[in-house]
Amino acid sequence: MNSEKSFLCSAIERESSSLRAVSLDIWNHPELGYNEHHAHKVLTDFLESKGFCVEKHFVIPTAFKATAARKDFTEDTPIIGVMCEYDALPGIGHACGHNLIAILGLAVACAIKEAFDSGVLKGKPRYTLHAYLLNSSLITCAYDYYLQMIVLGCPAEEGEGGKIDLIEAGAYDDMDIAMMAHPSQFNLPKPVYVAKNW
Repeated sequence: MNSEKSFLCSAIERESSSLRAVSLDIWNHPELGYNEHHAHKVLTDFLESKGFCVEKHFVIPTAFKATAARKDFTEDTPIIGVMCEYDALPGIGHACGHNLIAILGLAVACAIKEAFDSGVLKGKPRYTLHAYLLNSSLITCAYDYYLQMIVLGCPAEEGEGGKIDLIEAGAYDDMDIAMMAHPSQFNLPKPVYVAKNW
C-alpha cells in the first residue's frame, strides 16, 4: 500500500467510532425526504467539529454544503465533490442504507481534509481517477492535485429528487468530479456507474 493510501486509511480508522455513532444516530431517527432535520444537524455538527466551513440549509432546508481546501489552492484548482445521503424510506427506515452513505461521505471527507491539513498530498504527482461506464468502457481522468473539496448533503433521494433540486440550483457547477458510495448486498469490484449531463 502506498504512503498516501495508508495515510487515508489510517485517518478513517481513527474516526471509526465517531462515524459509527453518527450512523447509529441517523439509523435510530429515520426521517423522510425533505424532513431530515435531525440528520442535517448531526451531520453538519460533525463536519463543523472537524473544521469544515459549513453552509447549513443550502438550497433545500435539509441540505448542506461543507468545504475544505489546502491553503495553496487557486481558482483553477480542481474541486472534488463528496455526497452524503440520509433520508429514510416510509415504514422501513434506513433499509436502503442511507445512514451508511452519509458516514461513507464523512469518512472520505475527513480523510482528505486531514491529508490537506498535514501536507501529505503536497508536491505529489498526478492522481488518476478511473470510472467504469454502463457499457464497461473505462474513463480515466488525471488531476495534478485534489486541493479543494465540497461535501454536499443530498436530502430527499428516496423518490423525491433532492439531487435534481441541487443540480437545478447549480450546486454541482463548480465540481470537477462528484462521488458517493452506496451499500450493496454483494461485493462489486467493477460496479456500474451511470451519470447524466444536465
